[in-house]
Amino acid sequence: MILKKIFGLFVLSVGLNSCFLFGDGGGGTVDPIDSTAILPSFNANPQIFDTPANKTNEASGIAPSHSFPGQLFVHDDSQAKPGLHIFSSTGAYLRFVNFAGNNRDWEDIATGVGPIEGVNYVYAADIGDNNGDFNEYYIYRFPEPDANQKDINDFETIIYHYPNKQTINAETLLLDPKTKDLYVITKDEFNVKVFLLKYPQPVNTSFEAQFLGTIPYWGITAGDISTSGDEILLKTYLAAFYWKLKKGETIFQAISRTRDIGLPYIQEPQGEAICWDINAKGYFTISERAEQAAVPKLYYYSKK
Repeated sequence: MILKKIFGLFVLSVGLNSCFLFGDGGGGTVDPIDSTAILPSFNANPQIFDTPANKTNEASGIAPSHSFPGQLFVHDDSQAKPGLHIFSSTGAYLRFVNFAGNNRDWEDIATGVGPIEGVNYVYAADIGDNNGDFNEYYIYRFPEPDANQKDINDFETIIYHYPNKQTINAETLLLDPKTKDLYVITKDEFNVKVFLLKYPQPVNTSFEAQFLGTIPYWGITAGDISTSGDEILLKTYLAAFYWKLKKGETIFQAISRTRDIGLPYIQEPQGEAICWDINAKGYFTISERAEQAAVPKLYYYSKK
């Protein structure tokens, strides 16, 4: 796969993100603005798990299963078979579930709430557009597969376009569990754009994403919101960032301000995936294999 402009814009990326880049790991400090909020700290030395060779070489998204705690969904991006790889939280490969649709360029995944109360949903984000070829983008929503399910045949397609039918490359999807709203964050601008797909999202008909504004980062490749809806992760190829929502804040308001913590992150060959565990006791990352001979590891950074 194309290395997606990592090296050509590396120096500019460091320059743009320099004030946010280097992780401090938190430290259980008091938020200087909201004295009632205690920020967590994270272990700088993650647990590192082996993953099997030739199961997923283009891992672009990871998300926790809510129906089967301790399991993770991983998906590959374009040119890969559409579907979900299911891993244990220690890197063991469990199975693959086929998806009866397309994988034009799946770039992220989210899990959690949806239209039917009590059902745990998967949102597979077909939102990549490296070459600027498309003017509509897709998010596939379906219930989490059960333990014996081999194929995903029933799904809803959320079809959206950007204002003025812009062609935009994005790799990050966030699901707000409090509102069921979806947020898409672009990748390639030097101040990435944030778009809202407000709940209830129409299905099977194209609608326009709401442009909320920009945040001062380049190269956002992944993100996640905790099950509680109060803790946010974003990452680039070089670093990972954490925000804790303040009282009355929206997701966009939170990520518009300076991150609360620069997270511990061991730079991966082509790291495009991050997620909380379902209890937000830590976060996972996994990389695409890129052109590396070594099989990517699964990393888990726990809270102290």
